[in-house]
Amino acid sequence: MAEIDLYVDPVCPFAWVTSRWLLAAAEGSPHTVRLRQMSLAVLNDDHDVDADHQPMIERSRRLGRVFTAATATAGHDAFARLYDTLGGSGGSPIIVIDGHGFNGPVLTESPTAQHGPALLDALVTAATTPGFAALHRPYQSPPRIETTPEDTH
Repeated sequence: MAEIDLYVDPVCPFAWVTSRWLLAAAEGSPHTVRLRQMSLAVLNDDHDVDADHQPMIERSRRLGRVFTAATATAGHDAFARLYDTLGGSGGSPIIVIDGHGFNGPVLTESPTAQHGPALLDALVTAATTPGFAALHRPYQSPPRIETTPEDTH
């Protein structure tokens, strides 16, 4: 059983796709998944951000305050509930598996029901393998956010 924390910024579409996959893949597994807050605005404080990304950074700051207040008031579960409601509109996630942190996974679409759990098991294996450091390939497309009836509650 792995303890998995996925750090997401509510404005990041890659994080949204990854969170949907991870929560679905972990359902019924022995792994514990928690969504946690991060801020692309804070991560980019020391960097020049191009004009195209500036509105996203400003949204990140505003929503970050809302999510921080919700978490402070109602606990970490409040973050996940609020993210389910507001996330997915617009960086990448950070995953921590049993204390080992990595950027990503960056997904451009949700894996199938067959591949989702297999990808989760592969990530747990990679993260808990001594000496494993990184795996990366170029983005193949922008993220595809699918809306299902369950997502529109």
